[in-house]
Amino acid sequence: MELKTINRRVSLDSKYLRSDFKDKIFETLNKTIINECSESDGYIIEVDKITNINSSFVTSGTLENVFFVECLVKTIKPTKGMITEATISQLDDEDIFVDVLGLFKIMISSERLNEAGLYFSNNSYKNKKKTLSIGDKVKVQIIDSGYNSVKRRFNSIGTLLLS
Repeated sequence: MELKTINRRVSLDSKYLRSDFKDKIFETLNKTIINECSESDGYIIEVDKITNINSSFVTSGTLENVFFVECLVKTIKPTKGMITEATISQLDDEDIFVDVLGLFKIMISSERLNEAGLYFSNNSYKNKKKTLSIGDKVKVQIIDSGYNSVKRRFNSIGTLLLS
């Protein structure tokens, strides 16, 4: 995970212009940008803090107050070589999909699982020491990842790191 500074536009109704309006801006940011994904920043996990309100104006039609805000956010970007903990969310005789923080999935092919000595049997992957089923936590390494600009998400392929 990484801390990044990003800029966003936030609109507030005039009824929120009180002494705690910065709290309302923070709340609005948390509702609107969490889980947002971009090729440059990856997935936004949480807004850490507002670092600056750069400017503001009032719209003529709706009388909303628009603020241009700089904030510090925690992000995670799936990149080749990244090692992370994930939860098995789907498996079959072809592959396993693991979920990372509810944000993105990593596919692990049956070939990679077989290389690790794991074979599909009775809705799980097994070897002499280990059985992997849906809901299990595993450590994975991303071996390839690409951004899908149409779906605004990353597609990642990985391998299991067994201990």
